[in-house]
Amino acid sequence: MMKQKLEWIKRTIENQRLSHLYLICGSTPQEKKEMALKMAYEIFKQQNHTPHLEELVNSLNYGNLFYIEKDGNSIKKEQILNLQEEFTKTSLIAGPRVYIIENIETLTTSAANSLLKFMEEPAGEKTIGILLTEDKDQILPTIISRSQVFFLKEQAEEDILETLIENQLEEIDANLLALISKDMDEIFSLLEDKNYLSLKETFIKLTHSLDKKETPLRILIPVPTFLWEDKKWFEIFLEILIKYFLDIIHMHMNEPIYFKNKENILRNTRILNVKQCEKIIEDIQDIIKKQRYYINLDLSFITLLTNIEKRRVA
Repeated sequence: MMKQKLEWIKRTIENQRLSHLYLICGSTPQEKKEMALKMAYEIFKQQNHTPHLEELVNSLNYGNLFYIEKDGNSIKKEQILNLQEEFTKTSLIAGPRVYIIENIETLTTSAANSLLKFMEEPAGEKTIGILLTEDKDQILPTIISRSQVFFLKEQAEEDILETLIENQLEEIDANLLALISKDMDEIFSLLEDKNYLSLKETFIKLTHSLDKKETPLRILIPVPTFLWEDKKWFEIFLEILIKYFLDIIHMHMNEPIYFKNKENILRNTRILNVKQCEKIIEDIQDIIKKQRYYINLDLSFITLLTNIEKRRVA
């Protein structure tokens, strides 16, 4: 998963479409830190060929990299103010500057306010932030809404998927349920859950409609009830779609894919190229951010289907 995310970042850098702020969730603290440092290295090396650059970044000894850890139990205002002060100084190294903040969910209120002000008034266009969290639900929505969110796969996910297949679950159930829950008891109870069953049906209809003359919009209207009744299920559905469209990208690049139905993925690689999938994923990420504030989930879903259709024929 880390390799796949890193390839995504490399393409984003090459296409000059870097975001100003990234939020990394899931997996272990060490893997999130490793991912952040790899991202920073990829950003720096585009414009800097310093000898031993990767070693300098990994040891936190590169002049344009700023790393903040918790001070006790929280990230404090003074740490953010120090960061702001550093960014007001002229760097002796050309190129972008990157700051990484661990445990962003532990920001004190005053630290959060200072960070938001810093985000709104960055010290130059080449300032890139990478935030790491152990609990995304505890982060201020105003920070999440400004971030491009990355979910790193938890180590147990592949084991859960393998266990579910060994328990003779259908491949589609195993793939979806391993993404929804890490608790085996909950997973088996979800097999009869009406929201899960609707999600599965909607996912199958959507992913099988991409290569059809009928548009996804026509096939999936009226909007399935679970999508506009429960924000939690709507967000789960959107995150699963991101996983699916990433698989189409990975199939194009001859890389391992998550979903077991390779024929379906392969069929849709003939309909959607890498750039189209990247655009669709960006659309989904935008809706994930906005749906936390939208009451009309029905409209959000229709907007998504419209965007997928637009990308599909582009």
